[in-house]
Amino acid sequence: MCITALVTGGVGLRSLGSDTFGGKKYVYLISAIAGYFALACQKIPKERAKFWILLFFLPGLTWVVGYLSSASGSLGFLQNLFPSDSIVDDGGDPTVFVDYIHRAGDMATAALALFCALMAYHGIKGILDLKKPWRLLLLGLTLAVSLFAGFRSMLVLLSLTFIVQFYFEGLFKTRYFLILLMGGILVCSVTLPVVHKLPLSVQRTLSFLPINVDPVARRDAESSTAWRVDMWKELMPLVPKYLIKGKGYGLNPDELFMAWESSSRGHVGSAEISLMAGDYHSGPLSLIIPFGIFGVIAFLWFLGASFMVLYRNYRHGDPVLRQINTFLLAYFTVRVFHFFFIFGSIHSDLFFFTGLIGLSVSLNQGAGQPIVELEATREVEI
Repeated sequence: MCITALVTGGVGLRSLGSDTFGGKKYVYLISAIAGYFALACQKIPKERAKFWILLFFLPGLTWVVGYLSSASGSLGFLQNLFPSDSIVDDGGDPTVFVDYIHRAGDMATAALALFCALMAYHGIKGILDLKKPWRLLLLGLTLAVSLFAGFRSMLVLLSLTFIVQFYFEGLFKTRYFLILLMGGILVCSVTLPVVHKLPLSVQRTLSFLPINVDPVARRDAESSTAWRVDMWKELMPLVPKYLIKGKGYGLNPDELFMAWESSSRGHVGSAEISLMAGDYHSGPLSLIIPFGIFGVIAFLWFLGASFMVLYRNYRHGDPVLRQINTFLLAYFTVRVFHFFFIFGSIHSDLFFFTGLIGLSVSLNQGAGQPIVELEATREVEI
């Protein structure tokens, strides 16, 4: 990353007087790496592990404040502290704006934070405990709120995380699978007949399923997908150009303005703007174009090492941390899949990966070891 910045004109922080943009993304990456070391160097006592899990995930609920401040004129001053990401959908085209689908992205981010806290704190087995139904109701609330963002990827992320953790907890051959199956059938039988009456943002989230949704929501989602696919087709031939020497994040504002003007006149495609701005809507492209093959190798090495640590902590970690380690492995796995195959951006997603592995190392004080290896180590020390 540092080498790429040096050979492509520097970091480029406009706020510090630079003539180029793009340095903020380097700051994101450096902060994510620093965050890992800040977590990993701390040892969390196992008796306080659940408290720190809540402290790690629940601050994401502050996104609710951002949403409320954007929706209420009297609370607008809170935008200075909690900026809002809730948007009116653009239909996939950055030059076209419509006014009929409001996507509450802030609420979905808050719902994701609460979802992660529930899954790590209680585990699926604890959430499905019918003696404590409020846990399941709270999980259902987080899933319902996440639908209002209009992001299909959010529903896929939450669903896959639940399924993978369900598998890692070994619940497919237990009564919990039957409870989940019957509950799913009940929810579908109640909601599917009235899906077309739900808000358009919710219908947009569900539009990838073979169900009846409003044509406006389906068309909006399909146009967004088509725009991304067309952009990727235009960008793929450019990958060999940046295979050895990455493009970096440096951005000349004058060139970006000219690209916008050319695009508005139909002289260049939207991929030209995306290439300059580094906004590829694709995890692999966001990695290989800015940093080349060497950046890809470094990132894959990091993922491999992280998987090894997370898996060892899941298999050989302290039984007290079993529930938390299970979630961290499941969520990390789904995040990697989401990054490569659904939607990702290395500068905005790296903190997910470094945060999860840093938290795992801090909780387990390293990587778990099999009993045989542990005893052998002790013998050597003696």
